[in-house]
Amino acid sequence: AVSHEIGHHIVGKYVYQGVGMGTVPLKLHEALADTLVFARTNNPCLTELICVPNLNEKCTYTGSLGQLCMNSKCLRYANQTFILNDTRLTGNCAEDHVYGQVISGLNWDIGQKIGVEPMAKLIYKTVEYLPPSPGWGDYIGALAQADKEINQNANACTLSQAAIKRGFGAYAKLFG
Repeated sequence: AVSHEIGHHIVGKYVYQGVGMGTVPLKLHEALADTLVFARTNNPCLTELICVPNLNEKCTYTGSLGQLCMNSKCLRYANQTFILNDTRLTGNCAEDHVYGQVISGLNWDIGQKIGVEPMAKLIYKTVEYLPPSPGWGDYIGALAQADKEINQNANACTLSQAAIKRGFGAYAKLFG
């Protein structure tokens, strides 16, 4: 949990967090803070052992101070199947931390293809290219720009496929 908050500090140098609940910048902030923890631990489970047993695999968010566990083991997890505009991410499950798993899942998918350490380096550079109040397309564009700078577009096909898999097909052309 502490690592996640440190991630907010790192991301906060580039992305403004205070734009309001339910906004894309805040969802990205949560996703990137989670991603940095997943990259550091090489574990798709965020904050093991904090959640209660016997939960099902559905979102169990019950309020701003209530339970926010995705299953009985993980507060949130990167190796899930959420996509942009996922019908499972409505109501309480549209909460910023939960919805952020679309992007943290995308980043995890990328890490599984190119390696977790190269993914982490890519994400750090991606954050530098984000405008203060980014949208989904800004994130995908920044990811493409970071890959171009760091890897001379060596991962463009992999990144594009991962983006399409997570529902960002409209932005896949940004990978060139």
